[in-house]
Amino acid sequence: AKKIGYPVLVKAAAGGGGRGMRLVHNEADLESEITRAKSEAQSAFGCGELILEKAVISPRHIEIQVFADQQGNCIHLGERDCSVQRKHQKVVEEAPSPFITAKQRELMGTAAVTAAKSCNYVGAGTVEFLVDESGDFYFLEMNTRLQVEHPVTEWVTGIDLVAWQLQIAEGDELPLTQNDIHINGHAIEVRLYAEDPAQDYMPQTGRVKRWEPAQGEFVRTDHNLSDNALISPYYDSMQAKIICWGENRNIARRRLIKALEQTTLFGIKSNKYYLSCILRNETFAAGKATTAFIGEQFHDDASLSPVVPNIEILSLAAALFVSHGSAHGELQNWRNSNRAASTLTLLCEGQEFTIQSEILSGTIFTHCDSENLHSHNCELSDLKSFDNAECEFIINNVVHKARYLIDGQMDNQTLEIEYSGQHICFNNISHKYRSIEKSSSENLLKAPMDGSLVDILVKKGSHVSAGQTLAVVEAMKMEHQIKAKTNGKVASIRANPGDQVRARQVLIELDLV
Repeated sequence: AKKIGYPVLVKAAAGGGGRGMRLVHNEADLESEITRAKSEAQSAFGCGELILEKAVISPRHIEIQVFADQQGNCIHLGERDCSVQRKHQKVVEEAPSPFITAKQRELMGTAAVTAAKSCNYVGAGTVEFLVDESGDFYFLEMNTRLQVEHPVTEWVTGIDLVAWQLQIAEGDELPLTQNDIHINGHAIEVRLYAEDPAQDYMPQTGRVKRWEPAQGEFVRTDHNLSDNALISPYYDSMQAKIICWGENRNIARRRLIKALEQTTLFGIKSNKYYLSCILRNETFAAGKATTAFIGEQFHDDASLSPVVPNIEILSLAAALFVSHGSAHGELQNWRNSNRAASTLTLLCEGQEFTIQSEILSGTIFTHCDSENLHSHNCELSDLKSFDNAECEFIINNVVHKARYLIDGQMDNQTLEIEYSGQHICFNNISHKYRSIEKSSSENLLKAPMDGSLVDILVKKGSHVSAGQTLAVVEAMKMEHQIKAKTNGKVASIRANPGDQVRARQVLIELDLV
């Protein structure tokens, strides 16, 4: 590391996808990061061997798709731009790259083919490069397989890459030569992860309540999801790939934004709204995103903050809860005395909202006391459709639509709403028993998700400080550090390394000081 100079990249030798990968800026952090990377690599790939290499800061991540047959023929199918990444994991991929020129494509394609031929490679392969601001490119690695992002290449070339791979394995020659390969239009793919971007991309586990992928002529969704599917902690957090093609990049980008809005996923948190924000970002739209894009553009983006519902969404939530709570259809809210408002207490992202709603002649009048809301009153009318799927309503003479799902019993109802691209979840705690005693959560360190407890870094009686890492939990092939929220002394340790732990299970208890 000293020889090549900091920053350096610690990488797993046996695999990629961000597993076992750490960016180290100084020598003081090297030993601990190597330890974490080795553990993560061993878990993900069964091999703890690591590579140290010089880190190129803020490059473009460009990969070339190559194919070689058993007769010695080898061609490339152009490039994919995979620069939009978080924690070294790709989030958005596209073909062709908005950055690469025809001359660069020729040079990189030739280099990729040369690399494949030099080792007598046969089959589908992906040669990855880093490209700096001046356009110089550096060999990164070769993946001896098709990649997750291969559909964008399929769409712009019109070639079924899986079929080609099988034909080559059977001994057939490549169906086309290099001169036969042409790029048509533009394709962009996003990876739908079961994660919470607002909680440092924390993986999410649980059961899918509803899954409805977007439909359309130029929309493709590769997935393994279904209603009632269980998202476990044992596999990668990526759940689906959503891909759109367009005659040019901007058309493909707009189609993909619409496809994300038309994709429904209830039951678990995902990065769907976050993906839409990336596609709408001016830097991305201009084709100027590098590997530093997310860190530079999204460190304080709204998509990385817990959702704070506005008065309109609160009004809709209250109306849906009240409407689904009635079994009398048109007689709901009928009374033989003076009209009275219903009072609901809803919990959203740890914040309670008390809403008073009154239905009069088809209009829902709502009022909410909350210092976070710009408006405290709302009139919502013509709420239609109570089939637990989609509703239509009017606010200020404008028609709106939202998808929703209500689940649970009266004393523990949950409502999920997808509206304007955002996913918002409410718990109706109006009838829930409220304990008089309030316990502090700062002294209890809990597992953030189902997973395996990799390590406990303190002992009973140890003094700890706020921000100190006390435990490490592995889930979805990634390690997550559990840090102290405050200064204290370890009162008890309630789990052991190697244990399978459940989400919100207490791992360590502190005495606050």
